[in-house]
Amino acid sequence: MKIKLLEYREQKQLTLAVLSKMTGLGTGRLSEIETGATSDPRMSTLIKIAGALDVTLELVGRKRN
Repeated sequence: MKIKLLEYREQKQLTLAVLSKMTGLGTGRLSEIETGATSDPRMSTLIKIAGALDVTLELVGRKRN
């Protein structure tokens, strides 16, 4: 599952390091989610990311084409 994390992170002009501090998630974990290296991130993880990026959970959880 490759979510639209990169797109939203770049729109907010955030580095992985900054997003990591905002969410409490490691940069490696965020990178895995961003690249699709992880198949199914936890709902709690997606909630943290959506909150940090100020987008709805529905938007952050959408698959990239």
